[in-house]
Amino acid sequence: MTEQADLEQRVRARAAETGESHATARGPADDWMAAALHVSNGDATDLPGTGIARRVLYWRDVLHEGPVPAVGPEELRRIRAAFLIQADADDRGEAMAMFAERDRTLKANRDGEYVLWFEADLYDQLQIIQILARLADLDVPAQRVTLIRIGEYPGIARFGGLGQLTAGQLRELPATKACARLTPDALRLAARAWAAFRAPTPEGLGAIAANRSPDLRFLGEAFDRLSREYPATRDGLSREREESILAAARGRVRGTEGARRGSADGGERAADRRRPCG
Repeated sequence: MTEQADLEQRVRARAAETGESHATARGPADDWMAAALHVSNGDATDLPGTGIARRVLYWRDVLHEGPVPAVGPEELRRIRAAFLIQADADDRGEAMAMFAERDRTLKANRDGEYVLWFEADLYDQLQIIQILARLADLDVPAQRVTLIRIGEYPGIARFGGLGQLTAGQLRELPATKACARLTPDALRLAARAWAAFRAPTPEGLGAIAANRSPDLRFLGEAFDRLSREYPATRDGLSREREESILAAARGRVRGTEGARRGSADGGERAADRRRPCG
């Protein structure tokens, strides 16, 4: 059992032994998190309000859109800034400065703990592997990286992401199965996934899509969705495009009512797959 997996058990044991309240007993268990650098996908998530995230770094980039070539960090910052801010040179400069400060902050904590808060969608999974690959390059030991990854939440039927949760709900996540202290295998997998994503051809995506890592538990699913966007060698169609054509064909064969059913079926299948973002 990892440190995070048994957090609540240890807190309860301390409370029973000392007679302290649950909140008081939990304090020492939260100290290491308060000292860590917390990294998340955006400021819609109220991490500062949890009281356990004093330093928060937001990793702002839409990596599933635009070029992400296999180049060094400085050149990648330039390319991503140019893509995201295509019109205004001043804005590109600001974007590059933002990326540079982001990368400096990540590196400056290399001797400390990291806590990553991310969701199951492709947008977040690509950010995770970029961050983990960078931490591996910085020789940060895996045991100093904690990942909180979440694709669902009890009581929320259509969970859209961490931004839906209150500060109190976020604070409880480290004591749930959503939290994992990473292993060296997880960092190596992230580095392979980052290399496969940045490769000029998609041959490496399948191996990542087939992987079922207990730590990076949404990564295989995300890469499966990513691979669907590439055209098949037999007909040049992506899987998404093929499904929409088949649904339309079923509708034409079955008539108007069949078309309605085919469209609904296609929509249900699409809903079963997580959206790229959010």
